[in-house]
Amino acid sequence: MSESSRQAPASPNFVALTVACALAITLLRAAVLFATDVNLGPDEAQYWDWSRNPAFGYFSKPPLIAWLIGATTLFCGDGEACVRLASPLAHCATSLVLYLLARDLYGAKVGCFASVTFLTLPGISFSSFIVSTDVPLLFFWSAALLALHRWLTTGATRWALALGAALGLGVLSKYAMAYIIACALVYFLVLPHKQRALLRENVVVVIGVAALMVAPNVWWNLQHGFVTLSHTAANASWGVSIFNFEEIAVFFADQTALFGPILLLAFAWCLGRVVTDARAGKTIDERTVFLVSFALPVLVLILIQSFISRSNANWTAVSYPAATILVTSWLCEGRKLVVLAASLSLHLIALAFLSSLFLSPRLVDAVGADNAFKRVRGWDRLTAEVHERARQEPKPRALLFDDRLLMTEFLYYGRHESLPSYIWDRDGIAENHYELTRAFTGEAEEPILLVARREWRRRNLALFAEVEDLGVVAVPVGGGRQREVRLYRLSGYHGE
Repeated sequence: MSESSRQAPASPNFVALTVACALAITLLRAAVLFATDVNLGPDEAQYWDWSRNPAFGYFSKPPLIAWLIGATTLFCGDGEACVRLASPLAHCATSLVLYLLARDLYGAKVGCFASVTFLTLPGISFSSFIVSTDVPLLFFWSAALLALHRWLTTGATRWALALGAALGLGVLSKYAMAYIIACALVYFLVLPHKQRALLRENVVVVIGVAALMVAPNVWWNLQHGFVTLSHTAANASWGVSIFNFEEIAVFFADQTALFGPILLLAFAWCLGRVVTDARAGKTIDERTVFLVSFALPVLVLILIQSFISRSNANWTAVSYPAATILVTSWLCEGRKLVVLAASLSLHLIALAFLSSLFLSPRLVDAVGADNAFKRVRGWDRLTAEVHERARQEPKPRALLFDDRLLMTEFLYYGRHESLPSYIWDRDGIAENHYELTRAFTGEAEEPILLVARREWRRRNLALFAEVEDLGVVAVPVGGGRQREVRLYRLSGYHGE
């Protein structure tokens, strides 16, 4: 065969490869969810309870997480796996959106690697096994980046519509979507010529669609004294303590766990190279400016928050879609692909390990991870034993709780029971969803079964004419630990 008649090797079908990898990883995660017996955590149980009462807002979070759970449980049922199913599905969708964005910026090869890399990040693997507000937030943040890039490139109204919708739905997922404003400000300041896009007529479409999406939640907050916004602000805990140097170390440890050690070092290297080039007067690639602008500001803001007060590891989550594309585009060059392969291998090992932990309680105890899993153990047994006590005569007509975490779990694991539930509001100021919606005011039918985290104070018990201490119910949660509640049968409430 002559040299000219030989066919060139076919280029990989990166679209098919990306979709195949995304589906394989997602199916694995979904299979783990349906095979595990790990209980819902208190926040997950609360989101499920919200989903039974659709609204445009809730005490501590905007509503989209409840809507998602409502959709999955409508078709799948109320089991733990069905409550969590939106997480692996949404992360899969996010990875495909990032494929499109990375392909637009760097080509299909980088798109494929960026998609798979994001989907295998340790933080994404863990997030796929629980349900949280970060899941839809990451999808709409990524969708907003794709829509913004295409709107800046084409000026098309359809991308203005998509950008407005992504921004609005992102806010309905989690108020951290507002970070995108700071990121966009950095981007337009660094590249002033891009500011011309803000003078387009269809910028009104972006603002209008986003505002239209957010308006129902604003109205809900207006009717409820903006409790969600005030709760979100309180989470920052400013003024509690300042200058926490140890929190900075925790911050970097958390980011290493979320993003992976190799990728985090590569990201730091990329940032260092950008700074070096800028100091040397070199022109920075506009694609790099775009990605750094939508990754670095959030990391800096949360680092400052850590130093001033405290932060949670997941508060930086929206940095990683752009950071993943940036790092992947660099590691796809030449021999550095070996480094990316090593990172992917490490992340797949982490995925296998996490899957094993969710599937094997014995492994959790064997590796000393029982403390990390204690919040998702024992709730089903505890609820069953308390309800068994409740069947004893005289049967209670209502349940009263002194703790939100307890109440959420009992609402979920006692969902087949018919007893109405209330929460004890100590000071008359709503500090959680149930104090806002189900606070005990004395109207419950008696006798009441009080389920308390600890022994109740005499002054509280004195508000009832008849009090019977029913003792403690305790269940093991691993590592020699127990979860226990104290029960009281109460009647004759007479108030202060």
